[in-house]
Amino acid sequence: MFDKISSILKPNTLKGKLLSMLMIAISIICVFSILITIVLWHISNKMLQHSMTEAMSYAAERLESVFDATSGIAVLMAEDPVLLNYVKEPVTNNKPEFARTGEITKALANYCNNNPYISYIYLWQNGKYRDEDGSIIRYSRYYPVASMIKEDSRRKLNEVAVEKNGKVEYCFLDEDKEGIFLTRVIHTIDDYTFINHGVLAIRLNVQRLLKDLSKANNTSEQTILLLANDEEVLFSSQKLPEAICKKILSMNREYKVLKINGKNYFVMERHFKLLGLRYFYMAYYENYHLLRSIYIITTVVIILVASILFYKQAHSRFNYNTF
Repeated sequence: MFDKISSILKPNTLKGKLLSMLMIAISIICVFSILITIVLWHISNKMLQHSMTEAMSYAAERLESVFDATSGIAVLMAEDPVLLNYVKEPVTNNKPEFARTGEITKALANYCNNNPYISYIYLWQNGKYRDEDGSIIRYSRYYPVASMIKEDSRRKLNEVAVEKNGKVEYCFLDEDKEGIFLTRVIHTIDDYTFINHGVLAIRLNVQRLLKDLSKANNTSEQTILLLANDEEVLFSSQKLPEAICKKILSMNREYKVLKINGKNYFVMERHFKLLGLRYFYMAYYENYHLLRSIYIITTVVIILVASILFYKQAHSRFNYNTF
């Protein structure tokens, strides 16, 4: 038995040696074919990753620009003399001044209409967030008053604004899961001392912003954008199953492919430093299943062909040595 195996592995005839060389050549070709298939698979993934990185960077820049623009609006409002005069001496139900109230509302409308993602704006005198005398000014293009934040949330925004002492601060409220609030004080400086006169709060509709950004691509399928902390998804352009959200949050590599509603999505993560959140960009990966199938089928076919050729060569050599 060992002699037969030895005769196959170490042929003494010219024909046996030629068959051995042929088997070695086939082995090398098969190995190189598999390696080339693996390299092409990785190259296609890298190319997709590069294009995804560019698209993600654009969406992230647009997201940051909207927040920067809203912060700029908050700064301009804090320096507006009309609003400053109001918080110094607010209009109340006990002292109606309709012309002055209209002027203030018009000013708020101008600021609000400059940004399509501002849902509404609040303005109140420092510490007067309860609205006991009707002095709080509200402006919204489409939000009813009943849908706006309640007293406890206004108290929190008032405390944050006073604590930051003139700096624009972003806040999350338990009462409102679809918006982020920007708050800051309206103050003057007297003898090198800051005097806080009032507080303004701006609600930014992040849910709507992410949905609009998810449509800004040239593919037939919308991308999915998420903002999340380490524990949960806070804002999403599309409602996702809880199990999918957990998979996304548990990402521990540069990118990942996930199946959502029967479709493959290429997922990438970036940190949104402005809010201290994680930012996920998910693009429909139309050709992933096809490319993966081609990769698997090609590898299997190469292995099968090599196995058949090896078997035939070994069998023919064995028969030749036998006879």
